[in-house]
Amino acid sequence: PCFALGWWAWGFVLAYVMSVLDSVDGKVARLTFTSSALGNVLDHGLDIVHPPFWYAAWAIGLTHPSSLAAVWQDPGIARDPLFTAAILLLALYVADRLVLAVYKARYKRGLHAHAPIDAAVRAVIARRNIFLPLFLAGVVLGLGRETFWLIVAWQAATVGWHAARTVWILARREVPRGVV
Repeated sequence: PCFALGWWAWGFVLAYVMSVLDSVDGKVARLTFTSSALGNVLDHGLDIVHPPFWYAAWAIGLTHPSSLAAVWQDPGIARDPLFTAAILLLALYVADRLVLAVYKARYKRGLHAHAPIDAAVRAVIARRNIFLPLFLAGVVLGLGRETFWLIVAWQAATVGWHAARTVWILARREVPRGVV
């Protein structure tokens, strides 16, 4: 809600606190051997579900920062190019998740564990860890809308990489590293 209302400072503070707590939670569970199947589902499930809400809130905050009600009352919102960008970003996000699911269905593990290049690429692909600081910088510099479009392009490049990589691996019938 903070992002959607254009309360950028509070939105970023809460987003970074959530990100740190999410990382710490997983690390503590693994180090103390207190992880559970339900905890794993909740942790990874929320990691998959929350980004589209952030992206929608960013777009709303950039187009209607005064009130959430204004979004529903404005019949012209669909004509705002940022609305199109938000829909495109959501579609690309879902497409990326589907591509990753194809790999996982075949190999029973994530694509980023397939080979060293996949692990290295994971550090810069479209993820919260990349988009949040990018968007923060864009908002601080007064370039929020432009940064949002950059994020859409980054997500498109990520989908392209994941799709090409998955097709390449499947076509060559490669075996993931560590599998004999």
